[in-house]
Amino acid sequence: MTWNNVLVYSNRDDILQKIIQKNKENDSCIERIEQLKQIEKDIKSRLNIIKVKQNKYEKEQVTLSTNEFWDPNSYNERQVSILWQTHELNFKRGMLFLKALKVHKVFLHKNYNHLKVAITMLKNLRSININIEENKTNVKRMWKTLHLIFPVMSTTFASFSSMYRGIDTDFIDYLFVDEAGQASPQQAAGALWRSKRVIVVGDPIQIEPVVTLDETILADVQKKFNVSEHFIGPTASVQTVADHANPIGTYKGGGENKERIGIPLWVHRRCIEPMFSIANEIAYENKMVLAKKDVGAGEWYNIIGQTKQAQYVFEQGEFIVEKIEEQFEEVENGEMPSVFVITPFTAIRRELISLVNNRLGKKIPHIKKWSLTSIGTVHTFQGKEANVVYFVTGTDEATDGAANWSCMKPNLINVAVTRAKKEFYVVGDLKRFKKKRYYETVVNKIQYYSNNKTT
Repeated sequence: MTWNNVLVYSNRDDILQKIIQKNKENDSCIERIEQLKQIEKDIKSRLNIIKVKQNKYEKEQVTLSTNEFWDPNSYNERQVSILWQTHELNFKRGMLFLKALKVHKVFLHKNYNHLKVAITMLKNLRSININIEENKTNVKRMWKTLHLIFPVMSTTFASFSSMYRGIDTDFIDYLFVDEAGQASPQQAAGALWRSKRVIVVGDPIQIEPVVTLDETILADVQKKFNVSEHFIGPTASVQTVADHANPIGTYKGGGENKERIGIPLWVHRRCIEPMFSIANEIAYENKMVLAKKDVGAGEWYNIIGQTKQAQYVFEQGEFIVEKIEEQFEEVENGEMPSVFVITPFTAIRRELISLVNNRLGKKIPHIKKWSLTSIGTVHTFQGKEANVVYFVTGTDEATDGAANWSCMKPNLINVAVTRAKKEFYVVGDLKRFKKKRYYETVVNKIQYYSNNKTT
């Protein structure tokens, strides 16, 4: 074998090795291509699933946690939306609740003879001597049974101590306090002590607690017992205490007026415009969001006169009588119109009820019943609502100090205007009141939406 032959064989081996290597690389590429095809197939399958879900979400109007949702410009949408909620989920949740009620009904029916003992005890609760330990134990068992029969029970702070007489701490599973801005912290002490958990709902920018003690005495109590003004003071309420105790919260206002609040519920669902914008500007720093964007009716009736009784203006009373008569004419016989007449002053309330009853008593059979529940001061209407509200300001130049009192804070006007679901009318001296704080906003918003209402 010559040297040339050796070189030929060597080159042939190198070429064969390269061909083998290339074949391996080719096989690897083919295998990788097949893998990529399978990945592509899987991705297409997933995309189809996502598309199906997307179409379902669109039909269900579900809100997803997207960058757009959390964008600062999407504030209104975030307030009115609930993440991940679907119509199907809400429907099934509702059906589950209805079926649970059926189970509850069957349970009560099957165990009637055992359960009626607790109801009998409740009727005779006052006569039970709870100083006897056995009786005290039986009362606790009675309440456990009653809580099973009636999962939600309603009472007031004034009745709580007698109602749950003899009941110790941490007995009630959940305590719900509504209109908590109206109650002083001390009123809730007994109910809170007897409860494991509490949910407090209220608005400190509506009616504040009625405090009869002088502020000087309250200050002395604070100093003597080293108690914060958040717990005892003219503006302290169950709501403000809960706001400060809540680890989750925010701040409203600024500077000296900066105030901590708990979890704000910014979505407003009762009123439409112009009532919403009035309340939003005077009380909530325009942070509220209107759920139902619609425009109702509003007007300031410029009725002027001299006061006759305290803040009562006779001409305004005459005007209210005419409007109430018109409201009753618009409803069918025997029905009551959804109308409130609200005023800041008890003298106006008293005179209006008397005038309405005297003038309309013979024409409208049920007017006395209506007037007792539908004419009153702002304090008596918190938590209530009507389609139409007439707000009577009363006062004249001589009693203008009372008018200034009504707008020292936004609370009174805020409550009055947010009682109206569809229509809000003010009866008073326009020239004098439009210069006053908060009333100026009422005038401007009524005028704006009257001029810009679309049909």
